[in-house]
Amino acid sequence: MTQHWEDIKNADVIMIIGSNTAENHPMGFKWITEAMNNPNRGVNGHKGAILINVDPRFTRSSSKAHIYARLRSGTDIAFIGGIINYALENKLYNEKYVRECTNALFKVDPNFKTATDLDGVFSGLTGGYVDPVIGALVNAKYDKSTWQYQKDPEGRPILADSLDDPECVFGLLKRHFSRYTIDKVCAITGTDPEVYQKICETYCATHPDEKSGTILYAMGTTQHTYGTQNIRAYAILQLLMGNIGVAGGGINALRGQCNVQGSTDMCILQHILPGYLICPTDKHTDLSTYIEKTGGVSSPRGADLDPVHDYTVRGVEHVDPKSARWWGTYKGTINTSRYIVSLLKAWWPTVDHNTSYQYLPKRKSGVDYSMLSIFDDMLKGKIKGFICDGENPAVSDPDSLAVRAALEKLDWMVCIDPFETETAAFWKRPGVSPQNIKTEVYLLPCAVAYEKEGSKSNSSRWAQWLFKSGDPPGEALDDLEIITRLGLKLKELYSSGGRCPEPITMLNWPYFNYAGEHADAVKVAKEVNGYYLDGSGNPGKLVKSFTKLANDGSTCSGNWLYCNQFVEEEDLDSFEKAHPEIFYCGIGNRMARRYPIDVGNGGFDESQGYRKIGLHSYWSWCWPVNRRIIYNRASTYQSDCLERGKLAGDPLAPDKFVIRWNETKGTWEGDVPDGGWKPGAYYPFIMQAEGHAHIFGPGRADGPFPEHYEPIESPVDNLMNKSYRVNPIVHRYEGSLYAKHGGKYKIVATTYRLTEHWHTGAMTRNLPWLCELQPEPFVEMSEELAAEKGINNGDYVIVSSARGSIKLKACVTKRFKPFNINGTRVHQVGIIWHWGYQGLSTGPSGNVLTPHIGDANTRIQESKAFLVDIKKA
Repeated sequence: MTQHWEDIKNADVIMIIGSNTAENHPMGFKWITEAMNNPNRGVNGHKGAILINVDPRFTRSSSKAHIYARLRSGTDIAFIGGIINYALENKLYNEKYVRECTNALFKVDPNFKTATDLDGVFSGLTGGYVDPVIGALVNAKYDKSTWQYQKDPEGRPILADSLDDPECVFGLLKRHFSRYTIDKVCAITGTDPEVYQKICETYCATHPDEKSGTILYAMGTTQHTYGTQNIRAYAILQLLMGNIGVAGGGINALRGQCNVQGSTDMCILQHILPGYLICPTDKHTDLSTYIEKTGGVSSPRGADLDPVHDYTVRGVEHVDPKSARWWGTYKGTINTSRYIVSLLKAWWPTVDHNTSYQYLPKRKSGVDYSMLSIFDDMLKGKIKGFICDGENPAVSDPDSLAVRAALEKLDWMVCIDPFETETAAFWKRPGVSPQNIKTEVYLLPCAVAYEKEGSKSNSSRWAQWLFKSGDPPGEALDDLEIITRLGLKLKELYSSGGRCPEPITMLNWPYFNYAGEHADAVKVAKEVNGYYLDGSGNPGKLVKSFTKLANDGSTCSGNWLYCNQFVEEEDLDSFEKAHPEIFYCGIGNRMARRYPIDVGNGGFDESQGYRKIGLHSYWSWCWPVNRRIIYNRASTYQSDCLERGKLAGDPLAPDKFVIRWNETKGTWEGDVPDGGWKPGAYYPFIMQAEGHAHIFGPGRADGPFPEHYEPIESPVDNLMNKSYRVNPIVHRYEGSLYAKHGGKYKIVATTYRLTEHWHTGAMTRNLPWLCELQPEPFVEMSEELAAEKGINNGDYVIVSSARGSIKLKACVTKRFKPFNINGTRVHQVGIIWHWGYQGLSTGPSGNVLTPHIGDANTRIQESKAFLVDIKKA
């Protein structure tokens, strides 16, 4: 989330798309309700925030919405693209915000061509082949040489004088989205045109300074071959409205588990190190090369990454004095160097950081290490061993039959889980003979969340310290204990020799408590925060902020973003010193703060003129440096606006300001500012090289603007362009099975979750009362489809895709309706995926049916739009 959960109450319009918040995030929905009940919120004269829900199915979220719009799964870009076009055509955008806070005025290479010019793609498309099954170009890539700004002789981007300049980003944006008319969008999505028109009018009414709209999304947005571009479309719309950095705005990912945010921050993903540092490749031969290529001045952050994981800006080689360029050089030092060196010193404190950099594993350039690729290689016999910690890919991953077959190719596998999951028990699943499977499986029982102490980071980026409520049963251990014992055993084994032992033997592993009896989460948290080090690498005092981290080896930090979560008592702020009782345990552990009164940073309260907007700055801690709304300097005027009587630093929306400049005190008030400089000193989007938010995003693999493509499996052609039916940059895995375009599979399917069960059901399907509430998986379908197929509610049916077939109970409801897609009747169904062959309640997983294919940028699986057929069992 760019915001936090409670900030939703500040929105004037709320759009839920790709999420069923009421059922999957029920506690979060309370803030939506609060906004709807607030008479000071709303647009177009409405008293209370307006809730828009966009979903293929009428859900409990839909039942609470003022406006409900149906759309066919996989058409989000068309849907949002139409709102963008409506805003541009009717000049319903925040022009001052767009000019000052985004790259809208930057002029682009005149040779760059949009998808309007090239019937669906951008300039530079190369390679690939037309797949006869999919019926479209796949495995292509882009030469991005034209995806760059025009520059003056000094290398600075050239800015247009007007947004009407056809070569500037804004002009190209208008040209690109000019095709996204209401009629065309509704023909693609199946949305009612009158409802869609109302949504356009309502959401675009958030563009004035004093209004804001927020977008809430979840896996319904991300699990597509263009999931990244779905979110890019949201970002462009929010930037046009001026809704980033402001109260009640933002783009808010509703995480699917309680610590997904924390695991992402701590490098659970393949392409990053902790704190979103870029994972080095074989091109980064030494530390100085890594720093220069990922954060230096002459080469933008990550400029030499392979196309699949290039999330960066290209062609920006200048240093604008008003661009903080946070990853790059700031005040004479490359910040990236501070963070990577401090990380290396956290892991190897007694080793020179230039040497310890060589200890880091290097990704082979151009090779993908996503789960899709891992299981593709595993199925081919290229992987010998697999540690599966708190994951159940035999149920959760696409084409689950192939995943289970891949596990048979391993020599060994370790599963760490409270229960024997489908992955741990793949060798005894129905239909196989255990004696024919060579894989040696080790199951390590572990504690559940309530049986261990530590921190969790929720969707809001709030890190909250939790305490154990009891001990795990039997031989079960918590994850930290298991990993610590494994680490110490590896150090013991490598101390006797082996190939390149130093990365293990020299590794810092000081995590046992002071009695040496058990791994200590507090010690881990303090190392993540970081210490000052003496000349021998011994820790001293805790570093109080990432601005204090150094690149000379004198500081360590396991994650620069989490530096400030744990501080010395002497470094507490004045409010904390005056109220030590707010620390639920251990003064200095800011994650354990529990102050229920809504005050801003520094204890700034309503008696001083502060209107409460739900910051709750002293409840837990939020990265970075307890900032609750990121990019919050964009919520103020960037320069004096005399015609409005506003000065730089004044809030755009005074009644719900996030921060404001107090000229008398010479400080910002409210939230922790995204850069504490005086107003106008630096551009507000400090993580971008130019200091401006990206409407034109040249770092994506599949285009600087989002473009609508059909899912890899779709019953219709692409109505937006004729030449490219699917995203041409999508990677087709050879050997994977996809439905033939125009073949026998014609029903659109999507997967979704239930309130009563959690992910693969490994925990919830072992609880009798939850099994009683939702005893078996089902397929939800419309009354119209059921009538066509002769199916009654409660019948068992066979649902088939190109990957396999499963038997489910039919749930016939009014919540689905057939779509009219340009005159073609298209049915859609919903399939539950919480089940497997283990636990008290068993049944087939919906992921048996989903295709083994992923997003062009991230490789996240496409589980929300694929093709099936259904018949009565």
